[in-house]
Amino acid sequence: MNIRKSWKVGALLIAAGTAQLSSAAAPVSPDAPPVMTKPIASLVTSYAAMTKELRADVAASSLLSLASIGKSSQGKTLWMVRAGEPGVSPDKTVRVLFLCRQHGDEPASTEAVLGVLSRLAHGKEPELRAQLRQTTFYFIPMVNPDGADANTRRSGAGADLNRDWSAFTQPETRAVKAIAQKLGAHVVVDAHNWDGDDPYNANCIEADRDRDSAIGGAAREMQAAAAMALAQNGFQINATAYGPQADPRLAHRYFTSQNVASLLVETHSGDPGDVGDFVRRQGVYVGLIRALATQLSVSGTQARLDALENIGGDREAKSAAADRQLFAPAKPKAAAVAAHTPRRTPLWLPSILAFAMALWAMSQGRAAIDAPLAAKRYRYCRKSWLRDVPGSRVWAAAAVRPEAAQGAVSSAVTRRAQKASPARRSLKTRPSDRPRYSLTPPKPASARASAAPSADRRERRLCLR
Repeated sequence: MNIRKSWKVGALLIAAGTAQLSSAAAPVSPDAPPVMTKPIASLVTSYAAMTKELRADVAASSLLSLASIGKSSQGKTLWMVRAGEPGVSPDKTVRVLFLCRQHGDEPASTEAVLGVLSRLAHGKEPELRAQLRQTTFYFIPMVNPDGADANTRRSGAGADLNRDWSAFTQPETRAVKAIAQKLGAHVVVDAHNWDGDDPYNANCIEADRDRDSAIGGAAREMQAAAAMALAQNGFQINATAYGPQADPRLAHRYFTSQNVASLLVETHSGDPGDVGDFVRRQGVYVGLIRALATQLSVSGTQARLDALENIGGDREAKSAAADRQLFAPAKPKAAAVAAHTPRRTPLWLPSILAFAMALWAMSQGRAAIDAPLAAKRYRYCRKSWLRDVPGSRVWAAAAVRPEAAQGAVSSAVTRRAQKASPARRSLKTRPSDRPRYSLTPPKPASARASAAPSADRRERRLCLR
């Protein structure tokens, strides 16, 4: 069973009404920590896989938007997904903040939310989409990504995040607190599930029991409606409450103290290795999301919550501005602007071209030196004395490759010249060429060998042509 389809089984169980959960699970030794067995581990989404899945769903639907709200203690991005109708401003709707997996070893809520988002992105939640005209959901699928990847209750810094909602020493709780205030959330839901060593083993929804609190009363109304909807679909769930003496460090109790209607949801401990049980836990969260959307989409709910929470027009305007800034569409690429401006040559390109040309020139020069010198270019000269004239080609070849110079002076004309008398070893020119050059008799070979290169330039030109 793959990850995306796991919650579908839970939805079918809801519809069929065959998923009655026992309120008396088998006792678990408190000394034995919960162990995620292999079948369950195969259904749990890692942080990297969750990020990839969220981006794919957001790209597939205009109903979803993705934003980063901060970093975990180990540097992982905290993602938040908005599910809302694109043509409706969120400040005109009831805003629900849904927190998942504050404890890294409680993955059921994350899997349920990922399933709901996937179905919503692909048009398989028509009733939920219709309710998004009056309700906007902000899902944080993994508040504790460090603990989720390590399968531990605590965060990467070793903190219990759901006991940090008074001191706010952890970056995860500070990020969630800041975003809830900016968005002006009307409702906060904190999703958990009982561990194997917890003394409680039944599904429950907890709200403030203070009868004098208007916000507590609104939270209890949502609690009762959600419990009734879940019971109608085969999920027995207990409605619990907390009083003034309860630990205030928990997230839903902190938000209640901030005049925000808040709920805590716990699914039963059950069997940590039972795949079917893990799927039924996800069904609880799927049913809860649908029940809340149905209840909060009733006309007049937003106005009532605004009045209870003392939310005025100024706060609504600020929440709308924060939403637009957080989920602003990506800026268009600069390709359209570049069409109107000339493309600038990169600064490194001329250097690369110059270096390439230098390599090419050096290779050509080396090839010319290394190549055997053609004997026909020296048919009118005597090679023996040119080997001693600095700057001549034969002199250069002899200095670099003596064998090339030897091959160049071994032509038939040179061999015949070597057999001639010393008097005939002077430079021989054609009659037609004599008017161009000096009419003085050529110097002996020994004199020419010791002469400066400039004195024999014309003779060497004739020789090297």
